[in-house]
Amino acid sequence: MRTEPPVPARVYTGVRREGPMATDGTGIGRRLAPLRGRLALSRAAEDLQRGLPWGAGAAAALGLVHWLDLAAPGAGLAASVGAVVALAFPAAGAVIRRTSSARLASLVDERLGLLERVGTALALEAGEAPPTPLAGLVLDDARSSLDRVPSGLLRRAFRPALLVRPLAFAGAAALAAILLFRAEPMKPAEKPKDPIVAYREAQERKEAAKAARRVLEAAKSVEEDADPKQAALRAIAAELRRRSDDLLRTPPPQAEAVAEFRKMGELVRERMEALAGVDAEKLEEWKKEGLLSKPDGDLARLLEKLLGADLKGLNDQLAALDSSLKGEKGSKEWTPESLSALKEALEDLAAAVESSGGDPSERAAMKEGLKALGNPELLREIAERMARLMKTLEEQGWEACKNRQGLSDGSMDDFEPGEPIYVTDLQLQAMIDRLKELQAMAELGQFASCQGCGLSGGT
Repeated sequence: MRTEPPVPARVYTGVRREGPMATDGTGIGRRLAPLRGRLALSRAAEDLQRGLPWGAGAAAALGLVHWLDLAAPGAGLAASVGAVVALAFPAAGAVIRRTSSARLASLVDERLGLLERVGTALALEAGEAPPTPLAGLVLDDARSSLDRVPSGLLRRAFRPALLVRPLAFAGAAALAAILLFRAEPMKPAEKPKDPIVAYREAQERKEAAKAARRVLEAAKSVEEDADPKQAALRAIAAELRRRSDDLLRTPPPQAEAVAEFRKMGELVRERMEALAGVDAEKLEEWKKEGLLSKPDGDLARLLEKLLGADLKGLNDQLAALDSSLKGEKGSKEWTPESLSALKEALEDLAAAVESSGGDPSERAAMKEGLKALGNPELLREIAERMARLMKTLEEQGWEACKNRQGLSDGSMDDFEPGEPIYVTDLQLQAMIDRLKELQAMAELGQFASCQGCGLSGGT
C-alpha cells in the first residue's frame, strides 16, 4: 500500500494550526479516538470482502442442492444464508481483534509518515517512557503534526484495501448460485417404460383429456347462458372452465385426473350447499365426513320435483283462499270441487318432496324461501285444513267457513292464528330463480365430478 511522504518536522513556534484532527483537548489519546473509528471501519470493510466469497459459496452450495433436486431451499433462503455468512466475518473481526493504543499510534505514525512522533508522545503521556527535558516539545510537536494532517491524507491513509482475489471468487460463486437456481432441477434418468405400460398411460391421458374437454364445454355453456343475476353459478362455471382448461393443456395420469375431478365436484357441491343456505359449520362437518365428495342425488331430485310443480299456482290459490275466508272485497266463493283440487295438489307436492329424499330443513335459504311449500308435514297439515273446509262447506255452506284469521284459524298446530301460509309473489319468484340456479349447479356438478366419464375410479 502506498504511503504519503513524511510530514517534515517543524520548529515549535507555540502556535497550533487547526486541522481535521484538532480538538479542544490536549491529550494525544483524545486525538487518536477518531482514528480508531476510521481504522475499525476500514478493517470491517476488508473483513467483509474476505467474507463475501464464503457467503457466495454458501449460496452456491444451496443452489447445487436445488439443482440436484435433493431439497428445495429457494433463492431467498440462499441469499439470506450468504448474507449471514459474509457479515459474520466483520462481526467476528470486531469482537476478536483489539487494537491497543500503542499499536494504533504506531499505525498512525506509519500511515501518516509522522516518524514515530505519535508513538513517542503517547509513551511520554502515559508515563511508559523515561521523562526528559524535551518532553513538552515532543508532545507539542506530535499534537501539532496531527492537527496539520489534511483531510484527504486521512481518508487515503485509512481507506480499506481492495482485495481483488476474494472479490473475484465472490463474483464467480454468486454467478454460479444464480445460474444453479435458474436452472431446472436435475431429474434422475428414467428407465425405459414397458411398451404396454406406456400405451396404457397414453390411453389414460387421452381419456382424461376427453373428460376435461366435456367439463370445459359444459362450463363455457353455463357461463354464457347463465342469467347475470346468477352470480354464484357464473363464478363456479368460470372456475371449472379454468381448471378443466389446465387439465386439457397437460392431461395428467389417471389417478391424478380422478383426484382433480373429485376436487372440482366437491367445489361445486360446496358452493351449491352454501347457496342453498347450509351454514359454514355444517359444511365443514360434511367436508370432514366426505359427504361433499359426491353429488347429492336427493337434492337434485328435490329441485326437479319443486321446479316441476306449479309452485306459483299453488301459492296463488292459497293466497286467494285466505282472502276468501276473510271475506275480503272481490274474493270468490269456493266450491267443494275447487277445495278438493287444491287439497290434492298439496298432497301431490308433499309426496313429491318426500320421495325425492331431499331435506330442505337443513338448507336455510330454501326453508325460508319456500316456507310451507317445501315442507311435506306442513303441506299435509294444510291439506287436512282443506278437508275440514270441504266438510263445513257441504254441511253449513260457505258463510260458515269464513273467519277473521283466514286460512290460519288456529286449528293447525304449526301455524299461529292469522299467520300467512303463502309467500309474496316477489319472494316466491326469487326462490324459484334460486332453485333454477341450484339445479344448473347440480347438473354442472355431474360433469365436474366426472360422472359416467369412463375414467376408472371416477366418482
